[in-house]
Amino acid sequence: MSNCSSCSSSNAENNSTQYIQSMFTLGCLLFFLVSFYYPMPSVYISIFLGAFFPVIETTKSLLNWKIDIGFLMLLAAFGAILTNMPQEASMLLFLFALSGTLEGYAMQKMKKAISGLVKLRPEKAIKVLDASKEEEVFISSLAVGDKIKITPYQRVPVDSKILKGSSSLDESIITGESRSIYRKEGDLLYGGSLNQEGLLYAEVVSNLGETHLDKIISLVEQAQKNKATTEKMSDWFGEKYTLFVLGVFISSLLIRCFMFDSALRDSLYDSLVLLVALSPCALVISTPSATLCALSNAAKNGILIRGSSFFEKIRSVNIIAFDKTGTLTLGHPQLEKICYLSDKSSNFIEWNGVGDFAKEIQDILECVISAENDSSHPIAKSLVKFAKEKSIPYKHQVDHTTLPGLGVRAQIGKQEIYIGQEALFKHVNIDVPELVLGNSLKQQAEGFSTVLVHDFFGWAVLSFKDQLRPEARGAIGKLVHLFKVDTMIVSGDNQEAVNQVANDLGISQMYGKLLPTDKNRIIHNSVVKGNHVMMVGDGVNDAPCLAKANVGVAMGGLGSDVTLNAANVVLVHNNLNKLVYLFGLSEKTSKIILTNIIFSSGAILLLTISSFFFTIPLPIAVIGHEGSTLIVIANSLRLLNKLN
Repeated sequence: MSNCSSCSSSNAENNSTQYIQSMFTLGCLLFFLVSFYYPMPSVYISIFLGAFFPVIETTKSLLNWKIDIGFLMLLAAFGAILTNMPQEASMLLFLFALSGTLEGYAMQKMKKAISGLVKLRPEKAIKVLDASKEEEVFISSLAVGDKIKITPYQRVPVDSKILKGSSSLDESIITGESRSIYRKEGDLLYGGSLNQEGLLYAEVVSNLGETHLDKIISLVEQAQKNKATTEKMSDWFGEKYTLFVLGVFISSLLIRCFMFDSALRDSLYDSLVLLVALSPCALVISTPSATLCALSNAAKNGILIRGSSFFEKIRSVNIIAFDKTGTLTLGHPQLEKICYLSDKSSNFIEWNGVGDFAKEIQDILECVISAENDSSHPIAKSLVKFAKEKSIPYKHQVDHTTLPGLGVRAQIGKQEIYIGQEALFKHVNIDVPELVLGNSLKQQAEGFSTVLVHDFFGWAVLSFKDQLRPEARGAIGKLVHLFKVDTMIVSGDNQEAVNQVANDLGISQMYGKLLPTDKNRIIHNSVVKGNHVMMVGDGVNDAPCLAKANVGVAMGGLGSDVTLNAANVVLVHNNLNKLVYLFGLSEKTSKIILTNIIFSSGAILLLTISSFFFTIPLPIAVIGHEGSTLIVIANSLRLLNKLN
């Protein structure tokens, strides 16, 4: 709660400062206009009001041994006063203050999508103490396991699970999904989402600071600190160039005075015009204004990017590697067939998805489901769901061991059971009968993913099928044709199932039957060859590959801290079209940054050259300087609009 409070107080302080700065700018203008009728002391009051905030900011910079653009503008204003042109100094400071005020408002608009996240969380919640007693409490006092009531049109205070009731919810702040989502008993509610109609009773599942909304806020705040290469270059160039401008101003003044024998007043004035013309404000803000807008746009649309540097990396990607299960498919494999072979028989007992189980199949299913009950693997989750639907009982006293990338070994009472791929049995030195291997290969050829099971009495082949994501084919097609990238699948599933998915989606490279280390090796080798690789995955097992790739993208990665920390980009909503949006946004951002740099450089060049051939009044130079800055900001603000 402290983070949110400090964030809110910081926003309030910024708003207050912005308001005072606006009033000073308005006062500067009013006294500047009055000075035409009553020069003294109106013009100097105008100068004071216009210089107040620039002096504060410039002093801070000088104390840190930095010379910024504000210093140049104050120097120009001071020079105008020395040349007995206080009204021009007043006008210069007004235009500079106006530019700073408008720039501040523009930056606030850019950050609105980010700072607004905190405001969407209610401060209080209705805590249910017992069947007849409720009380309103601050959400900071809620703990995991507390019961809360969520009334219609109230925002969900923290992540929670529905105990009673159903409703449609607006989850767009979390997922970027614009349509309402129906939630019922047992479903997860995201903190910050809006309950639209029904009365809900729920149980808190995350403490404040650990919710999906908190993770989003943390990621976006981190993104603002992670600058793009062009932005870092812009910062470096801005500092060095400002010193260069100061040097040019001093050189111009000395040359005009001593070599051309000009009057000090005229030399100073012309040199001040050159100083203003060369000032790099628009150039320095070209990149950060665009990337901040793009980060805000992405956040509003359910895409969290760890920093603006990744826009450049995304533009360079030429290969996208996808995990299969849960990324290209829905991640809900359905058990459709079971073949059981007793150690004492050469004939399979089969269940083909309908009817009751034979006793042998019922027995081995009870063991499998007991062993997989606590696993987070998609197939394990599917088995647990299957058991509930079929009312299959669990066995107790299970000693469970996971062998990463291979499968599961479990001790159930005195009985030992192994569940996994063929590699698991090679690892534990158990020979798989040819009949079982043949049956497994036959199922795989038909597009099934298979799991082998072995206990004391025999073998079973469990056959699963997963559905492709409905948007997968269209999204892959757009990525290939619009952004000219190659695609590959890296999966632990059998090669036949991987081939079928790749062929259905038009993916050119396919690698199946991989351990996590194999996936990592393929990504590493591709990067070493000079490719710019993006890895897209959805699970903890994909975390090493996400970290190894040039750009790691986690689908639905907010649920796992491991995946979240490894990924550079998080697609909050499990939708591959968000990947297409990400590439489109990256491309548009690059174009706008390039436009900003060319325009701002051209403006500096035009003003500078003109100052050598024409007598440019100081206010005109200031208008050209500040006007180009505002045009650059306005161009960057286009990135806040949602892409088609």
